Parts: sequence; structure tokens; C-alpha cells
Amino acid sequence: MSLFDLASGSLYYEDFAQANSGPPPTPWNIQSGAWAVRGGVLQGGTDPLSTYSFVYLTNTWSDYSVQAQFQFGVGAYGGGLGARLNPTNGAHYAAWIYPSGNNMHLLKFQNWSNATILASVNLPVIGTNAHTLMLAMEGSQIAVYYDSQMVASVADTNSPYLSGGVSLDMFTFTIAYQVSVGELAVAPLVPPDNYLMAENTTLTVGPAGVLGNVTGVYSTNLNALLVSGPANGALDLSSNGAFSYTPAANFTGTDSFSYQANDSQTNLGVAIVTLTVNAPHSPPGLPPQTNFTINVMTSLVVTNTAIQTVTPPLALGYSLIDAPAGAAVDTNGIITWTPGQEQAPSTNVITTVVSDNGLPSQGASNSFVVVVLDQNSAPVLPSQPNFVLDCLATLAVTNTATEADIHSVSLTYMLVTAPPSATIDANGIITWTPVLAQLSSTNVFTTVVTDDDPLAANTQQLSATNTFTVVVNAVHNGPSLALQMDQSISLPATLLVTNTAIETDCPPTILTYTLVNPPIGAQIDNNGIITWTPVQAQAPSTNRITTIVSDNGSPALSATNGFTVTVSGLPLGALYYQNFAQAASGSLAPWVVQAGAWAIANGMLQGGLDPLMAYGFVYLTNAWSDYSLQGQLQFAAGAYGGGLGGRLNPATGAHYAAWVYPGANTLHLIKFSNWTTPTFLTTKNLPNVGTNAHVLKLAFRGGQIAVYYDGALATTYTDNVPYLTGGISAEMYTGNSAYVMSLASVLVNPLAVPADYLMNGGTTLTVGAPGLLGGDTGVYGTNLSAVLVSGASEGSLSVSNNGGFTYTPAAGFLGQDSFVYQANDNQTNLGTALVTITVVPAPRSGPSLPAQSSTSVDELSELVVTNTASDSDLPLPTLSYALVDPPAGAAIDDNGIITWTPGQAQAPSTNTITTLVSDNGSPPLYASNSFSVIVNDLNSAPVLPVQADQTIAGLSTLVVTNTATNSDIHAVSLTYALTTSPTNATIDTSGVITWTPVAAQVPSTNLITTVATDYDPLAVNAQQMSTTNSFTVTVLLLPAPVFQSITVQTGAVTLTWSAVAGYAYNVEYKTNLPDQDWTMLAPGVVAAGTNASVTDVITGVQQRFYRVSLVP
Repeated sequence: MSLFDLASGSLYYEDFAQANSGPPPTPWNIQSGAWAVRGGVLQGGTDPLSTYSFVYLTNTWSDYSVQAQFQFGVGAYGGGLGARLNPTNGAHYAAWIYPSGNNMHLLKFQNWSNATILASVNLPVIGTNAHTLMLAMEGSQIAVYYDSQMVASVADTNSPYLSGGVSLDMFTFTIAYQVSVGELAVAPLVPPDNYLMAENTTLTVGPAGVLGNVTGVYSTNLNALLVSGPANGALDLSSNGAFSYTPAANFTGTDSFSYQANDSQTNLGVAIVTLTVNAPHSPPGLPPQTNFTINVMTSLVVTNTAIQTVTPPLALGYSLIDAPAGAAVDTNGIITWTPGQEQAPSTNVITTVVSDNGLPSQGASNSFVVVVLDQNSAPVLPSQPNFVLDCLATLAVTNTATEADIHSVSLTYMLVTAPPSATIDANGIITWTPVLAQLSSTNVFTTVVTDDDPLAANTQQLSATNTFTVVVNAVHNGPSLALQMDQSISLPATLLVTNTAIETDCPPTILTYTLVNPPIGAQIDNNGIITWTPVQAQAPSTNRITTIVSDNGSPALSATNGFTVTVSGLPLGALYYQNFAQAASGSLAPWVVQAGAWAIANGMLQGGLDPLMAYGFVYLTNAWSDYSLQGQLQFAAGAYGGGLGGRLNPATGAHYAAWVYPGANTLHLIKFSNWTTPTFLTTKNLPNVGTNAHVLKLAFRGGQIAVYYDGALATTYTDNVPYLTGGISAEMYTGNSAYVMSLASVLVNPLAVPADYLMNGGTTLTVGAPGLLGGDTGVYGTNLSAVLVSGASEGSLSVSNNGGFTYTPAAGFLGQDSFVYQANDNQTNLGTALVTITVVPAPRSGPSLPAQSSTSVDELSELVVTNTASDSDLPLPTLSYALVDPPAGAAIDDNGIITWTPGQAQAPSTNTITTLVSDNGSPPLYASNSFSVIVNDLNSAPVLPVQADQTIAGLSTLVVTNTATNSDIHAVSLTYALTTSPTNATIDTSGVITWTPVAAQVPSTNLITTVATDYDPLAVNAQQMSTTNSFTVTVLLLPAPVFQSITVQTGAVTLTWSAVAGYAYNVEYKTNLPDQDWTMLAPGVVAAGTNASVTDVITGVQQRFYRVSLVP
């Protein structure tokens, strides 16, 4: 049983394979979810806004069946088919499939989101295959079919739904999957049937017969009961749906009967069965066909339409029996075949069979022979672009021909135009390496390839040619500079950077190096070697070194690069700084050893085991008060502990210290009363210390001490009896344990650190948080704030309490400005600091043009090159463009767009286009660039005029002017040839065709085909191009018209000539016999008998010449 083969009386059918991609087709409505037609199916998918998804049809069908094909994606939850839908509230019945559980529920939805289960059924594995699902309803009884098998039948006794539309349902929840729905059909439970039979025969239909498309709701045990019999014949209907019907003698036309179907529980409905009885008929007939001879790859079209004598005509079906591959016949009997190369040469029989749809079916057949001739086709060389070689680079061009003719046994290549030493191999690969003497030259390469087809009925050897141009440039790319890495040096030191440019010009050019606004003392030599020995005043600092290298080519080209040099020295505002990486090994000054084994080694201050004492101290003697001390500590494996000390009294050893203990991963803030008596003030647990480097900092303000570890505040302490001044120390405890503690980058700073900034005039300096506070140290906490103490005098200043600030110098101001701020850590003022701002003039860079590659353009084609300059100067300047000595017609607009359409007179040629751009600064700054443009000459085919067909009388002379026109000014010749023509027809060098038929050619019909070929030796495309035209000349078996009399009377001339009745003649004249053109006097004079005549008024005319000709 299948509703997809719809009979008449079906209620609705939808084949989504025929719907356009996009939303569901009308009349479907989306209630919720994501539904769309894709790939010939209706698909539902995940919708983040809803868990249930419905798409539906509105209707009031009552007892019916609805069937659809479902396919679920991997991971699908479930969905299915709904019926008797109320679209207002969503109430409906539904059969849902659940792929993951391999089961099905018959559901009764009370609304769009609430349902009760009427029945559940286990199914075979569902998987991702397609399955057919059907719902059938009669009264309160609902049946479900799965893959054509009834799997559930339930009576709804609780307020059943009795009518409504259909729906497609799914539940997405949060699972991303798709359900696809194919064909869907709605039908009565008992659909009507139609049958066709012949006159005076008996129609016998076996089980299930008329019940084959009936759907049961209680069971599939169906039976049929006759309701009303046929009017024009005898019927025998069995309860299993089988029947036989014999129409009355000689009856033709339509008869019918009705029956009632039952599923053993209820009557499903009544249906009408229509019987159509046809009279006998004559078979169709096919016309006789002649045999054919065609060329390979040529389309054969044969009209083989059958003739019918039946009224009304019957439907005909055509087929070919054992036809050659590719041959086909359409529904109108038109045979088409384009034989492929593998089918030539060959002889083929094409047999057609035609049959009608009468009862019984009648048919006919015919056959004809098709001989397929092999045809050689010329090989095809690829279209090659023009090439540009730089310097002495090697040209390698794959110029391999393609050969569509599978019977060709060889391809032979030859260069007919090429520079010396260029070669082409047996595969069409062209190679050439120019020599110095060929620089700045344009070279034409012309290749000829010839094939050989020994089976061809036409010419067995055919050729093809192509041409391209190779321009060899003297390379002037300009120099290039390599990317330089940023550098860091620590005073005293000398920077040495090799910044030599790469030069690829051919021939080479001379290079000149300059530094743009370098730091004082930096210089570059003629080889691009940069040297700089910064002085103390330049440290610490960050410096940009920019190099420009220029060549002496025409035009001069340049390149630039830049890198940053960071110079380290005593940081700004520091009380003391020591980077031991630059200290001489072994030298400790100004550090003083109190106890222990201390030395400068491996770029660090290192302490180690001293067998004579347990403690080790090395210190600086100073009398600093409120300050911070910072250093980088690193312990070897097995270390006990050590750290940094501050406010040291070197006479007694009294000081504060922060010690790190790697074994215990702890930190102690200690107060030493002498060199060996510690009091532990605070203890802090640390993350694993290990053997990595860690930053330790001590900060002092009055009696407040803070300790920072790896940048984070670790502990604070208020000492009511504090040490208030003193130096710093590095210290450790060896206790006869052999290990090394290393110290690097010791920095002593005021709690509030001065700052220095550099900026360009005419701009605003914006520094974000922590800004001014970035180097400051709190003793109570890290919540630092800044308060302006005295403002800037040469510009506007805004300072935020988070340390960020903006500064705008007064208009035109250059030089130094400063302001003072006070730092606070939320408990105490840490001190004031001076911020210095140096304002320098903003440099101008001027415009720059992009590098342009050489290019080529065909004559009469537009060249468009975007040559827009860039300029980073502020404010943005106005740029002006100009072309220097450009070729005629080339122009550049205000945006740097170059346009040029070279004329034919400018091809072939090589042209240099130079652009000069300048800004409106004072003084103006300039930039220029150049590129080459090769203009290619293109050959264009000549054009022959359209010629009308001609008719001439036997033995009369045909003269046709068939002169071609050619717009290519470089074409040096036009040659004409007749490729198809009758014997003794000729064409001269001007394209004038003449022919006088001989007796054997009267009467006849003759095709004359002309080929005109030009030759352009400068063209980069085909140097020879052709065009063709054709016309037909009909030679009539008619006597040529002969003037019988010429009578002059009273200013008029009467012309009489011999003629053939019913034929038309043109009468023409000219005043002087040498005149080129004839003037029409009387067109189309139709002869009524054996002669014809016309009268010409010649008043005032001294002489006139006449001719008469048969109208074609």
C-alpha cells in the first residue's frame, strides 16, 4: 500500500523535492522551531527559543489517512506525524518515532506542549535510514502504520478529536539534530480507482484489487461489498477486492461501480471504480528513412515521427533498439546523436520502435544506416600571456598543445619565430635564457604544432599556431633592507649593527646610506655598518634608529628599516643601581664584605660557604632614610636562606632584613640588633621557591617597613623603636652548608620616583594608569594615589589619582616642561617627585608611492593602475600628482589613478610611465616611481559582407562583390579563397567572385563559400585570422533574356526582351558604360508571356545603357 502513487480523489500531496529551497511552501505554516526546505526534503532542526517544533496544514478533514517519509540524523531525540490538528490550540493526534529507544508512541496532544500517551510500540532498529509513517482515523479509532505495517490501533473514548489538519512534529530540547521529511500525502480511507480495457474483452483484477489502496483502522483484514453495479456490463466482485468485468457487446466508453470497504470492525467508506472501454485501433506507422553519412562530433537529427489514423490520437512511446551509445529518441520521435571520436570510423544501424497506449498496444519499427567518418581536428595551443623577464632569468613556458582527436598518432612542435638559443622540446616546453646583449628587448615567440591522423577522411595533417611576447627588462627594483631586531645595551658599551642592503638590480647600482634623526653620536658608513657609543646622559633611554638607503638608478629608489635600542644605566632618580652583569668579575667595590665568601661571578653578586663563620654579609655604607631596596635573588639547591637588608649601621650591624628560606618556602622580616642577633618580626608562607630567580624588595618610611615578593606585597610591620637611616646589605646563613646565593640588579629608589617623558609638539601625551605611580612603592599597602603639587607651566595638564595623566603643550611650544606630584599609599605620603616632559618638533616624512610591477596591455584596451601615495604627516597634507613624459593619452587623476587606452598606432611598444607626487608642505617633499607598460598588437579577423542567395539563368554570368573589411592597421595583406564552389568559379584579389555555368551545370543549386584571411606579423595573438561567408546560387534552365527591340519615341524608350511567363526581371541602366554602379529602372517586372517590356522616360538624356536580368 502506498499513497505516494496518488489516484484521483486524494485530498493533498506534497513532494518537497520539487519545492524551492527556503521556508516551507504554501500552505504550510510554522508554529515553532526551525523548518526549511533543503536538498529536496523539509528539514526541522534545533531552535534555541523552543523545545517543541511544529509545522502544519490547516484543514477540517475527518476520516482520512496521512502518510510521510521520515529520516532522523545521528543523536536525534524524536518526532513524527500529526493529524486532526486544531491550529488554534495545537490539539491533535500524533505518531512519534524515538530513534534512540527504537520505539514509537501514539500521542494525544491537548495543546502545543502537553500530550498523553495512547499507545507505545517497540520497533526494529530505526537508525538514520528513511522510514514511512502513517496515521489513519475513523471516528474515535486511530491506527498507526510503520513501514507499511499496522503497529497500533487505539480507540480514544475520552472526547476524541474528530476533524482537523495535519502536522510535522519534533522535540529538540538542547540536542542539535535534524529530521528530514520527504513526500507527504493525505487521502480518504477508501480512495477511488480507475481501470482501462479494450472493447469486447474481459478485465480481470486479482486480490487485493480495489482494496489495494484502502487503509484499515482496526485491522488490515479488509473486505469489499458491492454497493452499485455497472450499467454497461457484467461485474463479479469478490470480498477480497478481486473482480472481473465484461462490457456489453461492442460497448465503448465509461462505466463504473461502487463498493464499500470494511476492516472487520467498521465500514471505512464507499468508493467509485471507473472503467474505461476503448475500441480497437490501427497501429502507428513510421516513415521510410534514407541512410546517412556524417562526420564525427557532428550532430545527427532525424525526424522519425510516427503517423496515426486513430481519432483522437493515442499517446506514443518511442525507443531505440541496440542503438549506438549516445543516440536517443524523444517523445516526438526526433532522433539525435552526436557520435564521439571513439565511434569513428564506423557503420551503425539505428532501429526505432514506436508503440501506443491503446488496448491492446500497437506498434511499428523502421531502421536506417549511419556511416560515421573520422575527421582530423587541428590541435589547440594554449593562449599564452606575454612574459616579462628580469635581467638574465630563464624563461620556461609550457606550450603543450591539446589534441581532441584520439586517432592522432603524433604531435610535432617547431618555433618559427624566436630569439637565438630559444628551444622547444617534443612536449612543447619552450626554454630560453637571454644574454646581456638582449637586455631591454622585446622578443616574439611563434610556435607551430602539427598532428597526424591516418584515419581521417579530411586532411590527415593539421596545424595550429600561437604567439606571445617576452620583454627582457634591465632590473631596477631598488635596494632592500633586512628586518633588524631590537637591541639592548648597558653602559659602557658600543652598538655595532650590520645593516647592509640587498641589491638585486641588473646592472648593479651605487648605494648611499643615511640615518634619519638618529641619537647623538650614531653613524652609518658606506657599507651600512651602524656604530654608536652612548654617553651617560643618554641612559637609560629608548631610541629608534631608522636607516634610508638610496641607489643612483633612474629613477632613484630607496628602502628603509628601523629598530629600537634600549640603553640601560643608572635609572632616573635612583639612589643606587648595580647590574652585576656589567661589573668586572672578582671586583666588589663599592661593596664591603663583613663576613662570608662573596664575589662577582657569572654576571651576579654571589655568596657561598665560608668555613670560618655561619653568617655572611656584604654591604654599602650610606645614610639613606626613607627608601626602597630591590634585588633579584636566586638560591642553589639545598640552600638554607638569605636576603636583603636596609637601614644598616655598619658599625654595629643593626639593620632590618627580609630573608627567604627555600627549604621551608617561608619569608621572615627580621630586625638585627647586631651582626648575629636577629629578632623575627613577621613570617609569610611562600609558593615553592625552588631554584628559580625571585624579586625581593624592602621599603621604609619612618617606623613602617614593607616587604614585596615577586612584585606582590608580602608583609608589613610598624616598629615603634625603629632604625631610621643606614645603608643596604646582602646576607645569608651557610651554617657549614655548601650552597650559593646569587644577587642581581640591585636598585635603591626613593619611595616616589621621578619620571621623564618625550613627545612631539602639536600633539597630546596620554599616559594611562599606573603612569606616574608605576615606579613608586607603598609601605602600608599597594593602593597608591597621586596628588598634583605644582602644575606644568608650558601646557595644560590633567593628573588622575590613579597616576594616569594627559599633557598638551601650548601651541608652538618646544622644550622642557615639568610638574610635581605627591604619592600616597592610603596611610601616609610617600614623598614628592618631579616629572619632566620634553617637547620636540614632529618630523615630516613626506609622501611615498607604492612599488609598481611592469605590466602589459592590449591595444585599444584600457590600462588602469592605482598609484595612490601614502603620507603619515599630520596634519594630512594635500598631494599633487603628475606624469613625467608619459605616452600620448596617458593621464593621472587627483587620487593617483593612472589611465591609458593605447591606440593601434602605439602598438607594439614598450613605454615607461613615471609618476611624481608632492605635498604642500614648506618646503614640499617629493616621491616618484616608474614602471614599464608593453603594448601588444592584436590581430582582428576581417569581416565579409552578408550575401543574399542568387538565382541566374543557365549559361549567364554571376558577378558578386565579396570584398572584406579589416580594422587592423597592421595587417599587411588580405587573401581570398573559395573553399566550396562549382567548377570554374573564381575569386580575385579584391574579393570579386565570377562564374559562368556550363551546360552540365544547368539546372543546379550551388553553395559558394569564401574564406578571407589577413596577416599581421606584429600581432601577439594569431598572426593570420580568417572569416567566412556562404550563399547559394540557383541556376535555372531558362534562356537568358535577350533584347528583341528598343524603340525611342517622344522622349521615351520602350525596351522589349525575351522572357519566360511568370518569372520576374530587373531592368537597370547607367549613363556611361565605364560607370561602376547600375541604377534600378524597373524592379521585378513579371513576364505575362514569351516577352516583357518596360518604358523609360529619357527627356534631356543624351545616352543611356540598359541591362535586364532574371530576379533571383
